[in-house]
Amino acid sequence: MNAIKRLYTWMSSRVYSPHGEKLLFGIVFLDAVCFLPADPMLIAYCLEKHKKAFRYAAIATLASVIGGVIEYTLGLTLWHYWGESIVHSTFVGYLMKPETFYYLCTQYKAHAFLAVMLASFAPIPYKATTLSAGFCALPLAPFALATALGRAGRFFLYAGIIRIWGPAIKDSLDRYFNSIMIGLVVIIGGAVFYAKH
Repeated sequence: MNAIKRLYTWMSSRVYSPHGEKLLFGIVFLDAVCFLPADPMLIAYCLEKHKKAFRYAAIATLASVIGGVIEYTLGLTLWHYWGESIVHSTFVGYLMKPETFYYLCTQYKAHAFLAVMLASFAPIPYKATTLSAGFCALPLAPFALATALGRAGRFFLYAGIIRIWGPAIKDSLDRYFNSIMIGLVVIIGGAVFYAKH
């Protein structure tokens, strides 16, 4: 718990750095191209300076969309050069048959806008959404618009809540940090246990 508390304190302190907004942009950008969760950084920034919460949400949205388009391009490139060999490889064959993959891609394309927007908003790894969108060759313009709406919805929701109740949330978080973290671990552990059994 002390390590998590130190990490939270470090993230909160970055907001006062001369390069704080660039750091936020960089971390959210990396969230789109690798599995680096950016939400805690954005939340820490918004809590520390709740009057700038919407500005931080806008920076996060821009960074996320740019990273998403780059990751989409990587997925499209992978499909163009190695897609068929990947789909028909032995490793992927253990996970799903090629026919299943093509069916899922067809469904993804049929519901592309809604699927990307919901996946961009939901608490799932964003990289999976962007890479699979490119791999399934979804049209770029609808993908970019849907991902912008989904990410903006997610980040501005955080910002709106913190903009209204920021000082009270920060005070409670600072005061009951360990208890809140233990509660989250219990909830997540219980959910995983329930899902498995």
